[in-house]
Amino acid sequence: MSHLKILYKFFKIFTELFYNKKNRNIVFTKILCYNTMRCTVAKVNIFKIDNAKKEDFINSLGERIVQKQVEIDNQTFSVVFMQNSNLGDSSISWNWLLKEYGLSNIMIQKQPKAILYVEVNNNIYAATFGSAYNQAEQKCDRNFAFNLARKFKYKKIKSTAQANPNSNKNKVITSYLDNEYFEYESGAAFLKIKSKLDIDEDFVLFGENIEIGTSIKLEVCNPSLYKFVQIIKYIDTKLLEDDVTPIPVFQLITNKEEIAKLDIKLKEKVEQNEFNVTFADFDIIGTTEMFYSQNAKYKICYDGKHKKVDTLDNDTLIQFCNEKGLVFSDVFLDLKVRTMDEENQGVWFSIKELIDCSIDDSRATLINGRWYKYNDDYIVNLTKSLLDLPCEHNHQFDFRDNLYQTYIDKQVECFKNDTKYSEMTISEIKNIVSRKYYNEKVYNILMQEYYNFVNGDRLLYRIDAQHKIELDDFYRENEIYAVKFGNSSNKLCYVVDQMTIAMNCIKRGIVEFPYNVKNVIIVLVIDKKEDYPVGDVPFDINKLNFLPLKNALNNWQKEARLLSFNPKVIVGYME
Repeated sequence: MSHLKILYKFFKIFTELFYNKKNRNIVFTKILCYNTMRCTVAKVNIFKIDNAKKEDFINSLGERIVQKQVEIDNQTFSVVFMQNSNLGDSSISWNWLLKEYGLSNIMIQKQPKAILYVEVNNNIYAATFGSAYNQAEQKCDRNFAFNLARKFKYKKIKSTAQANPNSNKNKVITSYLDNEYFEYESGAAFLKIKSKLDIDEDFVLFGENIEIGTSIKLEVCNPSLYKFVQIIKYIDTKLLEDDVTPIPVFQLITNKEEIAKLDIKLKEKVEQNEFNVTFADFDIIGTTEMFYSQNAKYKICYDGKHKKVDTLDNDTLIQFCNEKGLVFSDVFLDLKVRTMDEENQGVWFSIKELIDCSIDDSRATLINGRWYKYNDDYIVNLTKSLLDLPCEHNHQFDFRDNLYQTYIDKQVECFKNDTKYSEMTISEIKNIVSRKYYNEKVYNILMQEYYNFVNGDRLLYRIDAQHKIELDDFYRENEIYAVKFGNSSNKLCYVVDQMTIAMNCIKRGIVEFPYNVKNVIIVLVIDKKEDYPVGDVPFDINKLNFLPLKNALNNWQKEARLLSFNPKVIVGYME
């Protein structure tokens, strides 16, 4: 910084000091920061404590606290400090190796931690040091950091961590974008952001570098308790301002009644096996990235019963319950899983923390055992992207129950004449026929009969010596179609995965598909709603109240175009 520029800054500060009598505390802070070219910079990690958990948070600190009073603008603030006292030493996990060679054990000091907190306008803000972020994160307002982030403008985005639900890439780190704007895939929500704020050069409470997760991490020049309270007062006021930057995120649901209703719906989906058990690549705790081992084994536990397994999925959990005489849908929320790495170290999880599930009509998704809603920025972003996906209602693709019943009746007549079924009643024969000719199978047959499609249902293509795959439900004129009946995302998302696999197998030459394919079409057969269009007209896919399905379709259309296919959705009605 040139001497002329420094003199100019001093001139501005002293002018402000002369005219700005109200905020002289801020002006004096500026003088302290510019009185030397060198300053001590500290990173301060700040949480906002959930108002419903303030008492629990304070009680969790125990009696190891000291207080100091800080006066700002004739207001006195009590700033509380807690440091853990049980530091001591602990041994490392590989001391056994040193013992083999007759060497002394290595002892390391346990990581110190401390928490500093202050109450402003009935809100508690806590700064954490060392590993204390785990303690604060359990009681924090998880929406705070991104609520604050939307109040700022940015001049550089360094890196981001994003979640993309209903995609094979569930959590992705995008590093060093160096953009002045947020770059993100539609359908993705932010978990963490490292960026530079676009703030006035005379702003001195904290620097332009910021990290945003469930907490915010700031760079503070010449930190002090006085400055800490100033920062908290500034943040508390900033939260009341209007948003200036849209950021799509998941907002934590805190209403206990709403959570209880979602838990009931979760149990219903578990009973119907409409859920997935998945491990995230990493979690964001505060602004700290916690990566999990990809080579872990697992230990399932319930009420003294346990089992070690190599993989963890729906079938493994259900098998554990069957072996132990348990009803999975009754006990799943009480199941615990421990990950174990090569050193037999691990982390405990409840099953609810590992379940991937979304509730369409509530716009809610389960992440790490907590229910979240997609915020408006997320919905707006996804809605715009889906406008690029061609979608229409076509009456040819409707499923008419009278045609289905006519087909079933014809098959019953054929079965009746077979001596194999001669001793059965008509009702018994009809039950057998209905199981064999389920609605989607009949639908594909009728599409072949009425509209000259090539029926690909149950036609398997070999992908290697042991595995075969079904690529399409039917084909016509350079187009492959995949069909699914249903009225929920959990049922309809399957067809998106099916078509995604088919596209990749065809494009990469994994299978010998006999036709040239240009267009890939997903057919969704759903119940007719009053506000849905009639006739062969465009269909607004955003009218469907299936948020996970729309996420999946959005990801699919992008992958289809990357593979040089033309994606399209056709909606048919069940009539």
